[in-house]
Amino acid sequence: MNKDQYFKISETKKLPNRCPLLNICQRAAFTNYLFSYYKEVRHGLGTWEDLMKSHGDLSDKYFNEKIEVQGEGPTIIKGANHWYFQRACPEINLFEDSIAHFEGQPQACTSGDWDNERRTNKLQISNFKHYSECAEFSHYLYNKKPLKMTNTKTRTKIPKEAKVRAELQKEINSCCPFCENDDVGHFEIHHIDEDPSNHQKQNLLLLCRNCHSKITKGDISQPEVFKKKISLLSKPVVAPKVASKTVNVSNTHNAIVGDKNKITINNNKKTVKQKYPPDCIGYDAKKALYVGHLIQRYNEYKEYEVGKGGVKYHVFGGLLKKEFNVPATRTIYNLPIDKFDDLVAYIQSRINGTKLAKVKGRDHKNFSTFEEFQEK
Repeated sequence: MNKDQYFKISETKKLPNRCPLLNICQRAAFTNYLFSYYKEVRHGLGTWEDLMKSHGDLSDKYFNEKIEVQGEGPTIIKGANHWYFQRACPEINLFEDSIAHFEGQPQACTSGDWDNERRTNKLQISNFKHYSECAEFSHYLYNKKPLKMTNTKTRTKIPKEAKVRAELQKEINSCCPFCENDDVGHFEIHHIDEDPSNHQKQNLLLLCRNCHSKITKGDISQPEVFKKKISLLSKPVVAPKVASKTVNVSNTHNAIVGDKNKITINNNKKTVKQKYPPDCIGYDAKKALYVGHLIQRYNEYKEYEVGKGGVKYHVFGGLLKKEFNVPATRTIYNLPIDKFDDLVAYIQSRINGTKLAKVKGRDHKNFSTFEEFQEK
């Protein structure tokens, strides 16, 4: 069962695409443990859960809200050329396939085996399952815990996202259209019609994380968002008043020919104040966008640990400012341009140190390089 088939079942049953119990389910955690780099519970560290917690791979939320394995737990035996598994979590096998050998074709399965000596079909699956069929999920529903529904439409990557983001940033003049927050490096792209696959520019709006969260909660209604987008797309152009035969026209390069009207052209241009000085990272749009891209990627990886909505986005920004001695009244984009490489290297190292990066393994690429980012 591949991802499309898996999501189809979720949609048919009117359930979230992904299992809402993933970060608190003991079966999922134990499957992760058995498939990952943990070989054994070392003396003095207690249980396998204690060992995972010591590596930062289990959160306090897991221990506070844990749904224990119902029935028999997973069994996974791994060798150099042969391994088999039973009663594993289908979510781990489908979405975190880098910790198992699925030959580039992850499957939502609970049982199977892999034999390197087979000439063909080295991986054989004996049982497919959707998370709604798991005993832990049934236990969850039986206890009538609230289930937060998610959009069943599949999210796809925005084509040429860096370019689109730059255009949207220009549209809002680098300032959140709802609250005037100007920390644009942490801004997110919102799909106004709530369809994550509709990437038409008129359906996208760049805004701060706080206001994005308010839209998700319904504190800012969809009509308000539409109205704001329309106002940005149709910024009025103030025409000069024609009260007499002498008209002063500012900021134009073209003469206006009228019926016996005298035209005075004033070429004095209004000075636009640059937000960041030329020697700062924020002055270089490409570098500023790349820093924002890395910060966003770090927060996405942290969501894997604490769950969506559990990430406090301002914390990492504050940590960066502290690490690079940025004054409280400035942002990380006020750093000198010669600190760009150091800042990028630090954020990349933090991404690689997250739980999700460890699960994906050393060979997985967790972010684009600056050169690759510019080509998107």
